[in-house]
Amino acid sequence: MINKVEIIEQEGILFFIDVNTAVNYERMLELAIKSIKYYNNDIKIALVLVNDQGDKVKNYCNNFVDYIIDIPAFVDTFGRKKKISNINQIYWASPFKKNIYIDCDFIILNKIDHWFELLDKRPFLFTSSCKDFRGQIFESNNYKQFFYKLGLDFVYSNIFMFNKDNDETLEFFNILTQIQANYQFFYDKFIELPFEEEDLNIDISLALKLTDNIDKITNNLINWIDLNPKKVNYTDKKNYDFYKYVNLWFTPNKKIKYENYILLDPVHYANKKFINSEFIEDVYKNLV
Repeated sequence: MINKVEIIEQEGILFFIDVNTAVNYERMLELAIKSIKYYNNDIKIALVLVNDQGDKVKNYCNNFVDYIIDIPAFVDTFGRKKKISNINQIYWASPFKKNIYIDCDFIILNKIDHWFELLDKRPFLFTSSCKDFRGQIFESNNYKQFFYKLGLDFVYSNIFMFNKDNDETLEFFNILTQIQANYQFFYDKFIELPFEEEDLNIDISLALKLTDNIDKITNNLINWIDLNPKKVNYTDKKNYDFYKYVNLWFTPNKKIKYENYILLDPVHYANKKFINSEFIEDVYKNLV
């Protein structure tokens, strides 16, 4: 476990990268931060980085991040497709008291500073719902039923928030750290279903269950849009590479138009190829 970083700022947004040469997380991060800063210029941003690329990644990210916290790998993720096993370290690494964690593959063209108020009376908060591009609640019933069969409550890991230096938060992250360091042991003991690889949503849900914190899951306080519908074992290419089959525009007032719908909430695109699309190039140019 890393040495605890002292609180420097009252509130801020956290990103996490375990550097993976197969995914252009730095470019994703740059777009996410540019979009956030367009509407939330005063929000501080920190990157917690597990980095084996020397100064290359840090030098790139220094241009648009307020804090970079370079941490060692608590869990060796070499060779894994999903490099998520060290994300638990963001609790100790964060320089903020109030924290909003956001995945790198988001475009956030909205004011979100009011989200910090949700932590005034809560130690931490997760969400179990999102919207589709029409602005309707996206019902991921197959995915949720899969969780229920595991004896777990469904939860997303894409956006969550927490207070640092809080006993309940510390207990949760301590358990999450143990799960991620020994996920196969915990899965075998509490889920009794074989998994070939670790799943962060399952890690979080199990940690919430073991710390008696299921009440920290909300389904209506944090709104965001998922452009990549989630299905269990889906194979429909049109769902994954959605941007190849729909009309997308970046409007003059800095909003995304998806077919006939203006997307009014933060957008999660969940596709590493999307970052290199012509549409994203247009977004970059217009956010400078």
